Amino acid sequence: MNSGSGIEGGIIINLMQRDNRVSDVSIVSYRPLQTPKIFSHKSVEQTLMTLPLLYSVCGTAQAIAAVQATEQALELTPSLDRVKARAFMLAMETAKEHLWRILLDWPLLLGEAPDHASVAEVTRLQAEARQLLNGGKKPFFYGEEIEQIQTDKLLQTVYNLEMLLQNSIFSLPTEQWLMLNDQDALLSWIAEKNSVVTRMFSWLAQKGWYGLGKSGISGLPSLPEDDLHARLTADLDGEFIAAPNWDGECFETTSFTRQIDQGLVKSLIWDNGNGLLTRLVARLVELARMPGILQSILDDEATCSVVTCSPASGIGLAQVEAARGRLVHRVELDGDIVRRYQILAPTEWNFHPQGVLAKSLIGLQAGSDDELRQQAQLLINAIDPCVGYELRIN
Repeated sequence: MNSGSGIEGGIIINLMQRDNRVSDVSIVSYRPLQTPKIFSHKSVEQTLMTLPLLYSVCGTAQAIAAVQATEQALELTPSLDRVKARAFMLAMETAKEHLWRILLDWPLLLGEAPDHASVAEVTRLQAEARQLLNGGKKPFFYGEEIEQIQTDKLLQTVYNLEMLLQNSIFSLPTEQWLMLNDQDALLSWIAEKNSVVTRMFSWLAQKGWYGLGKSGISGLPSLPEDDLHARLTADLDGEFIAAPNWDGECFETTSFTRQIDQGLVKSLIWDNGNGLLTRLVARLVELARMPGILQSILDDEATCSVVTCSPASGIGLAQVEAARGRLVHRVELDGDIVRRYQILAPTEWNFHPQGVLAKSLIGLQAGSDDELRQQAQLLINAIDPCVGYELRIN
């Protein structure tokens, strides 16, 4: 059980068994999806200052989506340095969120102690980067520009992140690890190194769980801004936000769908489909790419993975690739007052009652409830909700 707390609520996942096989899955959300309504009739400044405080998970991604949707509604264009700073902070948050899952959750699944020291270090690095990029200014507010990006000091932050990844995860330089291009190369690395990651993969191999949870669900495609705007505009009762589909189909949006075209992930799909090993490796691939992405941002070769548009006067829409998937914010303004605010989080795609988690859990077979719970927890962790959950086995 991983209990939800705070304003973000949680999810109850019920597994029903027949003949030692999961025959049905029920996913019930008690997430307060109408929370953004509290911003109605508030000023833009109040909204931008308050919103990141309400959403503790992926708070940077939430803040970036909020300010960039607002900028679109106000027809403002952020400076290149501001966009660069946001991109850097988003990549640092993605690295931190992936490391937290690996260093806190994976050891517990193996019966080991979490690596709190490494978690504290990546948290420190994220805070350091934010301070270097913003100083005492409001990092996610329009119109307030940073004086100058301190590239030399940020390069040291990137180097420190690289060292942390080498020491706690990969036992190799990340560029070298990314050269692993098939399952044989991955298995050789697992056999040669000793870390929480290699121990996890060795344990999964002993269990025969590499392909656990394979399903036929597809990755969330690019959503045309005008069509998405129309769906959200018409969603007066919140039905689309609570259980989204596109053209009648449920989709997945995770680090796996983002990294599906990377060489090692593509190779693993041949042998394991989108099962457990492929999903966990996709998270590692994304994590290993972060130092290079951060370097590219500082070299002006990469920008924030945000799609924005202003479908009508006073309306802004932003789509951000957060650590756990695509996050959508939509705002309607009346001058500098919020008339309507909507948020569509990746949890609602991935933990849809007919979504990727439900499809992955259907058909699981185990010799005991304890083993089934292990299998389910591994898959939930791999798909990764933005909130806590309670797992019930019937």
